[in-house]
Amino acid sequence: MRKFSPLVVVALSMPLFASLAGCGVSPNTVSSSVAGAGIRGALHGGQQPVTHSRMYLMAASTSGYGTSSTSLLNPANADGTDSIGSYVLTQADGSFAMGGDFTCTPNQQLYVLAMAGNPGLSDPTTNAQQISLMAAVGPCSGLANVGTVNINEVSTIATAYALAAFTSSPTQIATSISTQGATNLANAFATVTNLESLNLGQALAQTPAGNGTVPQSEIHTLANILASCVNTSDGSSSPCATLFANAQTQGTAGTVPTTTAQAAINIAHNPGSVGVNNLFVLQGTEPPFQPSMAAAPTDFSISVSYNPSEPGPVRALAVDASGNIWVPCQGASPVELSPLGAMISPAGGYTGGSPEGYGAVIDLNGNVWISSNAGLVKYGSNGSYMGSYSGGNSNGGPSYERVAIDSSDNIWLAHSDGLGLYSNSGTALSPASGYATNAYVADVRIDSLGNAWIADKDGFLAEFNSSGTQLNQYEDGSYGASAPLSLAIDSSNRIWVADSNTTEVSRFTADGTQTMYSGGGTNDPYDIAIDGANSAWIVNLNGTVSAFNSNGVAITPAAGYSIPVNNNLVFDAVDGSGNLWVSLPAKFGSIEEFVGLTVPVVTPITPNRLGVMP
Repeated sequence: MRKFSPLVVVALSMPLFASLAGCGVSPNTVSSSVAGAGIRGALHGGQQPVTHSRMYLMAASTSGYGTSSTSLLNPANADGTDSIGSYVLTQADGSFAMGGDFTCTPNQQLYVLAMAGNPGLSDPTTNAQQISLMAAVGPCSGLANVGTVNINEVSTIATAYALAAFTSSPTQIATSISTQGATNLANAFATVTNLESLNLGQALAQTPAGNGTVPQSEIHTLANILASCVNTSDGSSSPCATLFANAQTQGTAGTVPTTTAQAAINIAHNPGSVGVNNLFVLQGTEPPFQPSMAAAPTDFSISVSYNPSEPGPVRALAVDASGNIWVPCQGASPVELSPLGAMISPAGGYTGGSPEGYGAVIDLNGNVWISSNAGLVKYGSNGSYMGSYSGGNSNGGPSYERVAIDSSDNIWLAHSDGLGLYSNSGTALSPASGYATNAYVADVRIDSLGNAWIADKDGFLAEFNSSGTQLNQYEDGSYGASAPLSLAIDSSNRIWVADSNTTEVSRFTADGTQTMYSGGGTNDPYDIAIDGANSAWIVNLNGTVSAFNSNGVAITPAAGYSIPVNNNLVFDAVDGSGNLWVSLPAKFGSIEEFVGLTVPVVTPITPNRLGVMP
């Protein structure tokens, strides 16, 4: 079988997404239907054309998670109609054409779905029902710029991972009815173009913006695994049996898929619990997509590594309502990345204030607050400098740590001498020495009742009311041995704590009841974030990512998911499209995006919308 040549594809993604690299993708508010532009392309299994396959044009649903996509093709001009919708058939060379006689609204996100067909087998009556491949083509408003659509196993893997948080099955890609839900779905569709070239049907090595490294060999390996099943006569073949048994809805358990697209979706949903080694051998010795992996990975998570070209180590992250990533930097100005990892801020970051950032938070008006070596620095949502503020924190030049926002839009600041509180105009509301904690406060988070919870490096968790009066204090670790370094609060006001120097995380209820959890690769946890299913995502100083569901059950592999750094600071954040972003100060500016690994969460983090889906 002919292989792809090992070209380094940099910027041959779909043109319709070219303008999305500089900002979060906002859904078009125009709701009137327009005539769709025609779509032409070809369907391949590996390098073989797939003939007589049913090709559907689908629109992702905005009627709620789990609802069905909408078929768009006009039955009057289609080759047939079935329970999915109307379709056209591929020709002897795998080509297909969808005329522009359908309508869609400009903001609808579209994809092409292929079902069944003959993958080049000699028997002309072959109609392999296990074949299911798909490709995201983006918003209706951009169809005229799509060009030739090359649908194959690479496009299927890229689509399955980027849209994992919104996908239940090949015919169920959906988001909520909310405006942010539509924005997050658009961002996820755009993320596909960071992973593959739709026109070439090949995984990218570098993102179109030029600052992201894509795991090209891993994407090709996953595509090769699918191809082993696609290029057989039916789903009972040995490659398909192995694929389906090792890519069930819960990894190696649950519901067994019957199509290759569903298998791809299941792998994206369970990258650490599928049968990695059994799947890897399906690639064979002469796989169709190259370059590919020479040895089996520990898991099939897909992560893109970004370099913001910032001269200082990156610190704690914050995600705004558009899905843009705000990153404070040690010894340098803060930077802003688009949902595609492209730089929005100018070279050198946003200017103004102290160039010594650590924590970041987005307020209720979309402004960004950065903790710095002089207190707080405020930036507008467009990066404009709005002021620097000190006082209400300490007498002696403390080390500033994390920041949080409350429902009154006040800013809470954790630091080495205590706890500070500021109004949104920057006025100090706490005393000149801050609220007394008698401790080094590493983190602060606000629950839905308006109370502030702090992580104390001396080994305690403390609760303060909105006036700065301490309400409770609970022991969590011991001084000099283990200490809470980071907090996150879920929708039930349970406080999750990263306990350093241990292999455990803690969870406290509001009355101080503590439960300890271990497993999933937890080892010296440093930072913690909550997704839209109330799962806690932890980054560990040993260079792994761990997670626990809302019941405290580990949902990551025994060794966790690996990140390319050991024994140094790590920070994480979940975005509204289900991606996990990890900043790696030790790599001097590197940010890792685990694509589609989590459940979407409302961003930015606010006390009244903790741990809920958009």
